[in-house]
Amino acid sequence: MPFARFLTEDIQSPWRIDCILLVLAFASAMVDTMTLPTIKVFVANNTGNLLLLGLGAAGLQKQYPELVFPDRAGCALAASWFGSYLTGQFINYFGKRRRFTIFTEFAFESLLIFISTILVYTKAVVLNTKTDFSIIFLLAWVFGSQGVITKTLGVPQIPAQVVTGAMADLWSDPKLLAPLRQNVPRNQRVAFIVVFFAGACVGGTVLLKVNAELVLLLTAILKLVVAGLFFLVPGVERPEKKFGDVEKGQVASVDKPPVVQQTA
Repeated sequence: MPFARFLTEDIQSPWRIDCILLVLAFASAMVDTMTLPTIKVFVANNTGNLLLLGLGAAGLQKQYPELVFPDRAGCALAASWFGSYLTGQFINYFGKRRRFTIFTEFAFESLLIFISTILVYTKAVVLNTKTDFSIIFLLAWVFGSQGVITKTLGVPQIPAQVVTGAMADLWSDPKLLAPLRQNVPRNQRVAFIVVFFAGACVGGTVLLKVNAELVLLLTAILKLVVAGLFFLVPGVERPEKKFGDVEKGQVASVDKPPVVQQTA
């Protein structure tokens, strides 16, 4: 198969997608565990940012100066919406499940996190100061984009970023106690919750024992690995159009012989 056709295939959703989404869930939890104590906002989970923005709107910033940072929450929300918009338009135009579209998106997200890592490592940006708004913007952009792309992958049980819905769906599942192989959605939700918690533990431990730069570096590497994994996912090969083929719903045109005008 030509490489160009391979890149333009639409991917399928076998078990490999589950595993890829779990890697993204691990990365999302890891980076949020780092950003919350260091830059005072979430970058992957915007529910918390909306609440922080609400606390600021209610005038509680002075009363809780170590907790409420509405400007930072607003920056994270705006960047997330920006990333969601750009990614949404990108995949709407080039194809939501196209292999090269998904690869390009995750590779670009990895690049943005690598840039953030370099900025923090070189002290061009110091966390928890006015200079770290660029880091907030870049990281929130990344995970706003991720939230859009993961919804197209066909595994709603693993949203990769927001765990609340998965927990509610898990405990309300009528087949919660079914045998292991008889309830795949439940298994996916359990795996997501466990992996998300593990990512939070690893992110917190790395931040405590080493530094924030290593958390960012690991997140960037995981994003790059995810981009590469989409080369292993089977695709749906679109049949080639042959000369004379007529697409469904179209009427084949019949060439009419030229009209010859007779002269007297």
